[in-house]
Amino acid sequence: MNAITASLARRALSLGTANAIDYALQFLLPIVLTRTLDPASFGQYRLLWLAVSTLMLITPMCMAPSLYYFLPRSDRPTQRIYINQTLLFMVGAGIVSAWAISAWNPLAPSSLTGIAAGHGPVVPAFALMWIFASTLDVLPTAEERVGWQAKVIVSLSALRAVVLSATAIATRELYPVLWALLAVTTVKAALLIYYVGRHHGLRGPLARRANFVAQLRQAAPFALSGALHGVRTQADQWIAASLFSVAMFASFSIATVLAPMVQIFRESVNHVFLPSMSRLQSTGDFRGMLGLNNRANAMVALLAYPLLAFAFVFADPLITLVYTSAYLDAVPVLRIYAVALV
Repeated sequence: MNAITASLARRALSLGTANAIDYALQFLLPIVLTRTLDPASFGQYRLLWLAVSTLMLITPMCMAPSLYYFLPRSDRPTQRIYINQTLLFMVGAGIVSAWAISAWNPLAPSSLTGIAAGHGPVVPAFALMWIFASTLDVLPTAEERVGWQAKVIVSLSALRAVVLSATAIATRELYPVLWALLAVTTVKAALLIYYVGRHHGLRGPLARRANFVAQLRQAAPFALSGALHGVRTQADQWIAASLFSVAMFASFSIATVLAPMVQIFRESVNHVFLPSMSRLQSTGDFRGMLGLNNRANAMVALLAYPLLAFAFVFADPLITLVYTSAYLDAVPVLRIYAVALV
């Protein structure tokens, strides 16, 4: 067990490093955006990401993460069925998300429909592609190809940061930035299809009733729990988006930068440990499974708590450096978030 734990810790460190680089690049991206876009445009950019992240909590229904449970205990033909089912489901989830974020949705907030109406099809198209391509964030690690996953995370993150920064500097407008974002997301979706074709083949069967029902039953409780927890954590942002102007929302949303930071550590550790935990559970080794879970919790705490303390103490210069002094209203909110996340 010690050898297994050490191996998993190395994988978690590898994936965690890749996610940290990803976070650092996306953390630095606003340095460019806040200096090239006006506050209202930057607020629209942040509101779009809030909407897409909320849809990510609801429409995919944890079908991709359910692969952590099914793939380690299935043979190759059965693995292909579960992967095909997941891809089909994610296409459907993307279509629903595209409609939800479009001007055709009568229930969407006016601030969100304003973004969709003002920027044409690029907004719903981005939502569709992002939901579908998010499967790539799970599938390689579920098959324990952690090294491949880490390289993809860093490569795509660097591509997004460079392309969006260059577009913002060249145009100083949000509309071209959104098209650049859609282009990068399309590359990620194409890479997902390439990965599936290389390792499993692009062939049927696309689904099987018994397997789909089993996968849906496994994913549904986690989907409901995750949606309730995620919507609760984002409720304050939606309240701010409905009460404040888009420019004021931009300042408020900056404070939420800490939540993805903690989530990165959690996902980096969980994604590596879950396949092994699933395998131990399938053999009835519950003591070993719980031991790995405890080890994962300790690793997350060791990484997250020092960073939260740093953000609390240096909130003022940190926001000034990254977002400029125009967004200093976010300092007290950032500190409240740091305390809450602890």
